[in-house]
Amino acid sequence: MKLRLYIPILASMIALSCGSSGPTSGNSNTEVVVTYNGQEELRKNSRYISENHLRSLLDRGNDTIVIFGADWCAPCRLTRRIIKEAKLNIKVYHLDLDEPWVTQLAGIMGIKTIPVMFHTGKAKETIAIRVGPESIVSYLVRTF
Repeated sequence: MKLRLYIPILASMIALSCGSSGPTSGNSNTEVVVTYNGQEELRKNSRYISENHLRSLLDRGNDTIVIFGADWCAPCRLTRRIIKEAKLNIKVYHLDLDEPWVTQLAGIMGIKTIPVMFHTGKAKETIAIRVGPESIVSYLVRTF
């Protein structure tokens, strides 16, 4: 008898969880990263840049700001949000520590904590390294 009472509730919970969230606007927040044989083939709608994108940025020889972070890191999310709201005069690029190539790069560079920012110059020299939201944001706002 009690089971009959739970069946409509269970059915409605399943319908709600499996159903669509309704129409979406043209701006999708879905990230697509396609790899084939260990090589990245496509990256769309990602908040993070790819290894190839990072290489091309560094090869250009312009000032480049790169921040190591992750979605699970609250200080990283805070840093990203404040930088977005600050409307700086330079583009800031983010690397996702959860991607294997970024984890390997962080290990080579001796990165032990996030968020950490690197500012490289035209001659590919390191201009500044900052660790933590306060240090990163204050440097970027004062400099750009």
